[in-house]
Amino acid sequence: MHIPSERVRNRMRAEAASIWYVPANNGQETAFLVKAPTPTLKALIMGCQIQLLFGKKDNYLCTGVRIQDMPDTPLFLSGAQIVFEEHEALFHSMKQKSFPIFLFNEMDMCMASSTII
Repeated sequence: MHIPSERVRNRMRAEAASIWYVPANNGQETAFLVKAPTPTLKALIMGCQIQLLFGKKDNYLCTGVRIQDMPDTPLFLSGAQIVFEEHEALFHSMKQKSFPIFLFNEMDMCMASSTII
């Protein structure tokens, strides 16, 4: 179970769907949070493919996911990372090559978790 910080909770409330790489356990670990519609979360839980995406636009680091919940119309979630602690969490996750993922529904409730390897 991951309890988001106040800053992340406020951002979660403001977004219909999004992703965040955040520090966890007082910065000792990282967590990857996905907020998406419940049908998409159910598809992930049932084993549909997820791809992590990274890019750069001007001077901004951009992250995203492609969730293959529908064969011809996957769900894309993306955004620019603008918070330093999220940069650190992402870089830490890449070094570890394994990190937890937490799935949140429309009501900001954690519905499932697993580990990305």
